[in-house]
Amino acid sequence: MSKRFKGKRCAYCAIAIADTDEHVFARAFFLPADRSDLPKAPACSECNRMKSELEHYAATVLPFGARHSKAQTNLGTMVPGRLKHNQALRRKLKENEGRVWVQEGAGVIVPTMTFPVDGMRLKALFEYIARGLIWHHSGAYLSASDVIDVRFLSTEEDERLKREVFAPHIAHRIAVTLGNGTMAYEGLQVSDSPQYWVWRISFYGGVNLASGNAVDGISNTITIFTSRNAATQRESRSFLP
Repeated sequence: MSKRFKGKRCAYCAIAIADTDEHVFARAFFLPADRSDLPKAPACSECNRMKSELEHYAATVLPFGARHSKAQTNLGTMVPGRLKHNQALRRKLKENEGRVWVQEGAGVIVPTMTFPVDGMRLKALFEYIARGLIWHHSGAYLSASDVIDVRFLSTEEDERLKREVFAPHIAHRIAVTLGNGTMAYEGLQVSDSPQYWVWRISFYGGVNLASGNAVDGISNTITIFTSRNAATQRESRSFLP
């Protein structure tokens, strides 16, 4: 473990003393050549284990929706081995494969393959990631009583919130691209509190995520609201549609 993390509390549970330094975004998401300079945080063994299980799932299913320049390489070289060791997931993806028509940014409507994803697992992973990013960028911790609200907002909702609601209140802004575009995230600190952030995360050039209800729209950015307590959560939710 690096000296930077020695004796620190785990960034994820904020209780146990860390016994490892852990990548906030797992190396498994990136091609080997794109794994340098990934953000790290201190972690205890138990949090590291639980987060790793969620990362294995996400790194297996999300590349199917990848849209960045190395999408085909990632899908062709990284995913087959994971599916080979998880036949149950492989069967589920195959049995529930579908196709829909999706309008791209230029207005062109194209047929697109769909796969089911476990939204609860993804939300649990993004909660870990938010905790890790807050520690990495500010050294602050979220406790068990603090609030993390993960939203798969439609692109229109996300842009409106950023432009009209949060822009006037931003105390600090972070924008980072990792692994030649494999991941990108933006952090908007919307008060002086080190726990009060809005994180906007894009995987693989913007994986399209949608619910079974067409009116909910398509999200290609995960938006995460973090706050110090329930009162702050009510304040943040008052901004939302």
